[in-house]
Amino acid sequence: MVQQGRETGTVISYNGLRGFGFIKPSRGKGEKLFVHWSNISSPDKWPRLEKGMIVEYTPGTDDDEREAALDVTLEGGEEVCFPEENKKLSKNRITGTVKFFTTKGFGFITTNKAITWPEKLPAGTDIYVSREELEMAEESKVALWRGMEVEFNVYKPPGEKEGIAAANVTAPGGEYLIFERPSRDEERSSRSEKGKGKSKGKGKSSGKGKGKLGIKRTIEKKEPVKAAIPARSSKGSKGKGKSGGRDDDSHTRDVPWKKSSSSISSPGATKSKGGAIAKWEPNNSKGKSKGKSKGKR
Repeated sequence: MVQQGRETGTVISYNGLRGFGFIKPSRGKGEKLFVHWSNISSPDKWPRLEKGMIVEYTPGTDDDEREAALDVTLEGGEEVCFPEENKKLSKNRITGTVKFFTTKGFGFITTNKAITWPEKLPAGTDIYVSREELEMAEESKVALWRGMEVEFNVYKPPGEKEGIAAANVTAPGGEYLIFERPSRDEERSSRSEKGKGKSKGKGKSSGKGKGKLGIKRTIEKKEPVKAAIPARSSKGSKGKGKSGGRDDDSHTRDVPWKKSSSSISSPGATKSKGGAIAKWEPNNSKGKSKGKSKGKR
């Protein structure tokens, strides 16, 4: 018999790794109710529900002001209990570093040493770990962070042909885990230490200065200045040679110009590709008249 203020419903979904799901009320056309593992009455380490279960609960709201099922039990008020999974664990404890851990409740740990049982795996192997296997201290957030040092046993999940998983995950020495995310400065320091001795350039660096360092050259950009090229008049030449010049100042094709190595900016300078300043000056080696000119310029 359902107590006053209690309702019954059917579990329509439950994510064991993330620790929450939804219950559809038996009466009325109400919307599905959110249920969190912490609101399940159970002696299990990680309380959970299964899809299709008939449960009893007290309707209410959670800390996020959502409509939720509270104090969830089996129909009749009995605690929700599941038999523990029979795992054959390794005798030796393995140490490793957390590679990553998602908000969905799982991640991977990179081993420090080789594993000999239940499979032979080299050091550096990534081992699967789920939230249910974490031995957390009370009041601590149930999660791991990247770079955290841990210790654990390994086992072969039933039904899996390949791969092993971590169990009884603790801090080194068997202490309970405490989720204390490192500061950004500590994370940066850890990344920089791992990145020492690596160079993306052509030269390989071992951290002792043998690698080639790429030097970024900065060229100061200046506003382009239009080159004022004077017209060359054929009247000023009294030589026997022919002149290809024109009196029109807008045409100066008869005057060959060459690029000077001078980097000094002048009214006759133009900007080349890349923003560098190039000076142009008459090239006297080309365009000379065949005869010698007696006139002065």
